[in-house]
Amino acid sequence: MTMDLEVRNFLESDPAVQRVNFTMGGTSGVTGAGFRTLADCFSETPIARRIRVTTNPAYVTPHAEAEYSPWSSRRQNGQSTFRDTIAVRSPQVISDPARRQPLLHELTHALFDAHGVPISIRDEESAAYLAGYLFAMHSGTATRADAPAPGDTERTVRRKSAHQEFHDVALAVFRRAPQGQLATVTREERSRLRMACGVIGYRMRWRSGGQTYSADGIGGYVLRNGAWLRR
Repeated sequence: MTMDLEVRNFLESDPAVQRVNFTMGGTSGVTGAGFRTLADCFSETPIARRIRVTTNPAYVTPHAEAEYSPWSSRRQNGQSTFRDTIAVRSPQVISDPARRQPLLHELTHALFDAHGVPISIRDEESAAYLAGYLFAMHSGTATRADAPAPGDTERTVRRKSAHQEFHDVALAVFRRAPQGQLATVTREERSRLRMACGVIGYRMRWRSGGQTYSADGIGGYVLRNGAWLRR
């Protein structure tokens, strides 16, 4: 099975994905139903609303397992991804249950792109981290980030502290909806997530000057109430 179809199957069939259901102020809802609809974008053959999957570490940020590119972007050695592409560092990102969390994080970015509703970078990143940790909790693979240790660089301390906060907020949401019921993220929880994103460097404005990541749909289509509409 190709990675395209593996990702499609992951979104459609993994019970833990279907239990990720929440809304948060400033975001479109992140739901299992939305991920099932997003699964339609993954195909081995050309389709209008296609999200390509490529296994190439040159397209992935250092120390990350996967990355979603809503626009064509230049990477190492002059190579560029296509618009609407999920890049993974290795096939184990999907084949190893313990490594699927970062993949769902990136697929949440794709879901926001599909919604076509601009939101702030911090809200989108907050929702993506929350989705990843909720998925890990529902799949039984979640671990709390290691605490900062003597000798850690300042950047490592920030990242560990932020991931501990992501985990703790997700755990509170998970405990309110342990069977995957639709959960509402409180204002205080949203603030904690946004502050954690700020700690590791997600500012309100993207380097291109806009306040949001791309929200132009997938292949020129946007997702509205479960249906794909041409923009």
